[in-house]
Amino acid sequence: MIYAITFDPKVEQMVVAARQKSDYGTKIALRPKTVEKINLALSSIVEKATGQDREPVVLTSVSSRLHVRRLLETYMPELHVLSFAEVASKIEVKSLGTITDEVLL
Repeated sequence: MIYAITFDPKVEQMVVAARQKSDYGTKIALRPKTVEKINLALSSIVEKATGQDREPVVLTSVSSRLHVRRLLETYMPELHVLSFAEVASKIEVKSLGTITDEVLL
């Protein structure tokens, strides 16, 4: 079983749109307040899950997986990010929560 945290599609789209390429690679350029809100929302869900001996993963679309991973790797390097396509159809997925578009406000 996979214990999953998902992102609202609007949040995923915003993360993808915020990518910036440079000579040193690609970075996600979001407002610091938005990044803080995303991390607070994730931290809350992760804390609750680990308190119940569950190891959460973030599930995203294929197109946003890499960008979400880049966003999270600085703050939560231990949190795995998978795309829905990487999860076998016979694996049960239980939702732990969703990062809603409230983080964009």
